[in-house]
Amino acid sequence: KAFAADPKIEKDDLMDYLHWVKQILGLVFGIIAGSMKYTGFPVIIIFAIALSAVSLFYAWKIIKTEEIEAWDIVSE
Repeated sequence: KAFAADPKIEKDDLMDYLHWVKQILGLVFGIIAGSMKYTGFPVIIIFAIALSAVSLFYAWKIIKTEEIEAWDIVSE
């Protein structure tokens, strides 16, 4: 259900799915960065950019939302 382009999906459900996608990505990114001994502000910036990119990709390509709606979803 999280990866189906369902036009009837409610925004609350979409936000729940996106929340868990971000949590899993954060865990994976943190483990990779920590194991490679990367720390500091540049890692946080790269993480924020990667998280935004994945969120937009999820909203645009998998769920097939409109561009303006996708930006609203990512910003929340």
